[in-house]
Amino acid sequence: MSDRDTIPATIEALREAFDSSFAVAPAGARPDEVALLAIRVGNDSIALRVHDTLGLVKAGRIVAVPSRRPDLVGIIGLRGAVIPIYSLARVAGLSESEQPRWIALAGGPDRIGLAFAQFEGHLRVAPGAIHAAASPRESRLVSGVLETGAAPRTILDVPAIVQAVKAASDRRTGSPT
Repeated sequence: MSDRDTIPATIEALREAFDSSFAVAPAGARPDEVALLAIRVGNDSIALRVHDTLGLVKAGRIVAVPSRRPDLVGIIGLRGAVIPIYSLARVAGLSESEQPRWIALAGGPDRIGLAFAQFEGHLRVAPGAIHAAASPRESRLVSGVLETGAAPRTILDVPAIVQAVKAASDRRTGSPT
């Protein structure tokens, strides 16, 4: 039997393997895993829970607006909406060393963006790898700490950050909370 004789059989085997791969359900997220966005804010390794965000976009052009709020970076137009963009570093009290290049969209009907410098990737971790914040100071905007083989990664509580931004806005405008 020559190589020329085995080519049709090989092609048929590859075709069957390809076709049968569509009969198997795609592997999705396991229910026992937590999906996180790994980011860097200044020198800090941070994570955001994927289900707490509405999306992740490149910062593009952020238009500065007059404001007394040092955490308000500006606004962007996205999908027909004007969205205020806040510095994640300033809101969370972290060091800020670079211009923001990414925006995590957050909030409900009053959507906001949280700007940061570096997106490091997507993580899926076991819930047991996440521990409570070590100090009460951290616990206000922190939902946990991811313990991995590398340095610990602080997990910021996006809904708490949104509430803190809204509360600060309400205090400035005199609106009831």
